[in-house]
Amino acid sequence: MIGTSLLFSGSIGGLLTPFDSVAPTAGYSLRNLGLSYSGAVVRVRKDITGNPEQDFTASQITNGTLSDFLETLGTDAHSQSVSTQFEDLSDVSLICDCNSGGTDELDAFDALYENGFVSKWYDQFGSNDATNGTAAEQPKIWDASTGLVTENGKPALDFDGVDDSLDAGSGWFPTSTEYSAFTVFGTDEISSGDDSVIFGVGSISAQTGFYYVNTDFGTASDQIRLFITSAEIYVGSSILQTGQRLLSFFYDGATEYAYLDSVFDASGSRTSALGDSIVKIGTNPQVSRPFIGKINELIFYASDQASNRTKIEDNINNYYDIY
Repeated sequence: MIGTSLLFSGSIGGLLTPFDSVAPTAGYSLRNLGLSYSGAVVRVRKDITGNPEQDFTASQITNGTLSDFLETLGTDAHSQSVSTQFEDLSDVSLICDCNSGGTDELDAFDALYENGFVSKWYDQFGSNDATNGTAAEQPKIWDASTGLVTENGKPALDFDGVDDSLDAGSGWFPTSTEYSAFTVFGTDEISSGDDSVIFGVGSISAQTGFYYVNTDFGTASDQIRLFITSAEIYVGSSILQTGQRLLSFFYDGATEYAYLDSVFDASGSRTSALGDSIVKIGTNPQVSRPFIGKINELIFYASDQASNRTKIEDNINNYYDIY
């Protein structure tokens, strides 16, 4: 496969290779987005006293490393006895896994799991990591009862629709020039008329000063809305019950274009620039319209990638099997 761009292949989860001319400005995912990327994709906080945190690569999310980190002992008498004997051991998984759930003869103990929340979503193409240091506002990646959070069978981050969000900084998203954005997400039901922002870019001073994508339930018939400083574009219909979606946006310097699951849906003109370039994941820059649902992936370019749209979307869909 030497010399062949993996933009054409979804069998390997890499979007860009050295053979591609343009790399994303920022990318957030629970898979590796580039062939050369081997670092952590998220930092996870274990929801216990002390709030220990640990970085995880894409493979470690599903190969047992994450579950080992979040493992804890049960509340039965024997488990508590084991806990007392190994009170200085932070990783419970190191206590002979063969005894977990075994018989009394094997000196068994009950192993349970704690909730896991993401404090940092790493930018795989730069230094624009998305973070939140407030425990109560971090999206969930592991549920103590049901395990790994997924959307359509793939790892995802769960935003609670109350106050979960991640801050990706500012200064890197274009306020007046070309851009492209690809988002993979699934929505949960919210109250009629509420806004639920997948990601927001712009100013904190006024709602009219930023661009955002939001699921606008009630007032726009369950559509996706692209809000910009001089126009609004409504995309799709009745998306509430349709599960995981791929939403792609492009701006060529004059017009915004929106695609839903690789099909052109809407366009609109923009006549003024954004007031700022603050980027939030799971809310708007004002942190007033939290997203409720799951987000798998967000990829941003500081350029119009409409000519490469099909290749990029094919790679995304070949991995997530959205449509």
